[in-house]
Amino acid sequence: MINSSGRILEPILYIDDEEQNLTGFKFTFYKDFKIFTAINQDETWKILDEQTIKVVISDQRMPQISGIELLQKINQKYPSIILILMTGYTDLQAIIDAINKVGIFKYIAKPWEKEDVKLILNSAIKTYNLSFENENLIHDLKIAKEKAEESDKLKTAFLKNISHEIRTPLNGMLGFLNLMLEQTKGIPKFENYELYIRNGANELLDIIQNIVEMAEIQTEKTKTLVETFELNALINAIKQEFKSNDLYLDNPNVQFKCSTPDIQNTINSDKTKIKEIYRHLIHNALKFTSQGIVDFGYEINNSKLEIFVKDTGIGIKQEDLPHIFNRFWKGYFEDNLFRGLGIGLSITKSYVDDLHGEIYVISTPNQSTEFRVIIPLS
Repeated sequence: MINSSGRILEPILYIDDEEQNLTGFKFTFYKDFKIFTAINQDETWKILDEQTIKVVISDQRMPQISGIELLQKINQKYPSIILILMTGYTDLQAIIDAINKVGIFKYIAKPWEKEDVKLILNSAIKTYNLSFENENLIHDLKIAKEKAEESDKLKTAFLKNISHEIRTPLNGMLGFLNLMLEQTKGIPKFENYELYIRNGANELLDIIQNIVEMAEIQTEKTKTLVETFELNALINAIKQEFKSNDLYLDNPNVQFKCSTPDIQNTINSDKTKIKEIYRHLIHNALKFTSQGIVDFGYEINNSKLEIFVKDTGIGIKQEDLPHIFNRFWKGYFEDNLFRGLGIGLSITKSYVDDLHGEIYVISTPNQSTEFRVIIPLS
């Protein structure tokens, strides 16, 4: 409903068992609001069921039902409506009950003044409209979230499929490459060709693996699976895997070693995530170490697994340390940008967080770097 000045009149329902009070209220505010009136429960429910009402005012003293009881019923059926209690008595207990049981917005004492009531009603309308806008916003955000989650699922499925489709021909190419090398063994030119092809294929496989891992982390698809396993066996498997696949180990100036306790240690944790933590840290260490040592291993202290990876590579500048775990962040060294996506350490940090652990780094540029991960085993 629109008044003569073109302003939309907001709908308000006033409930009172006295006809003259209803008529007086409607006459007083008909220019300011779209006033509906009800003299009993039946009229109240009929109006609420047929009209969009934003504010309900109820008189407290009525013969069949009190205002508090009626407002409480309205609140149960229409919780978004703003409720106001009107009382002509100095009834403090009624007001307290209305606040505790119903959660009324305001109360109006009789006899009331027009301007005071008008201020209360305008405030109530603003509260209703704001709440309605918030509900719509939450609804829109929920839909947007669901669409984003569905998009993430499709993205992850696509990346996994791409990974599979690329890995299959690459593995086939590497397999036939090895067969060819058996027939050209001892010819330096072909051995160099093999080195370039193998390193390029392994680097591509590593990039694909990192992209899939990051996509799964973003969509919270990585689950923590606790199992019992022997640490030294895992360390040895990691070492052999790097020796057979990592392109940086072709550098004769780098000594690759692992340091583990002599005693066999069996733990309960997520074997896959611990392996991936090692994989990313070791790969980084080998990548940024042109000569010296890359050493990795573990210690167990006070029911905590302490993973370490040390190197004598180019190190990390102090000003870069706060950023190294940021996704897609890459450091520059002497105008040389090392290849990679800048997500390995970000993936590592996510896995450490999943295991309720902590990761630290100590680095001196052009001297050394040590990453240490502490994971509780309890």
